[in-house]
Amino acid sequence: MPCDGVVYVEIRCRKTLLINKRVFGYEKFILNNTKIGERYVLKVESVSVDETQRIRSIEVMATVRPTMIQMPDMPSDLSIQQYVEPDDCQSVKIGWLSANSLTDLKYCVYVQENSNSLESLDFSVKPDQCKVRYGKSKRSDASNNYRTKTRCYIGEKGIVLVEKILKLKPLTTYTIQVTVTKPRGRTLSYDLLKLDTNSCGLN
Repeated sequence: MPCDGVVYVEIRCRKTLLINKRVFGYEKFILNNTKIGERYVLKVESVSVDETQRIRSIEVMATVRPTMIQMPDMPSDLSIQQYVEPDDCQSVKIGWLSANSLTDLKYCVYVQENSNSLESLDFSVKPDQCKVRYGKSKRSDASNNYRTKTRCYIGEKGIVLVEKILKLKPLTTYTIQVTVTKPRGRTLSYDLLKLDTNSCGLN
């Protein structure tokens, strides 16, 4: 998990290449049919000099016991979908795939009003996952500062979760962030969603 930036990840056993992938944000790799005593080599490198300057650090966790992983088991699709309701100008409905878990997971929805053009220029769909720590970060540095929290709740398992965000301004751009926290574990974020609210029948 690179803390901002993009890396190449390579996993080999002896000279056999098992995994070679470009990683931006959180990624999980599963090695099946591993053998006792075999040595697996993980190689992580930056994709460019510019990316090297962006990456503050890299977090790696390896285990043979999946239940020991502190991170939520995120779905392969981390996108947040907006359900269009043309007549609604002060709220939006969003949905996302739930994380995989046998235990209850806590989901939080955050809203950030984009008040200037610089925020639009700097926008990246992928959040810095290393800033989303343990669900206990301070407002100033957690979740990329998208800290106008609408609510947190325990989500159902194995379904698409849907949330309606109320009390928004018409004709306004917002960035939406959804985080999920594993009990006694880490907090991870879905991809960020930027959206524009409708006008209230104004021409």
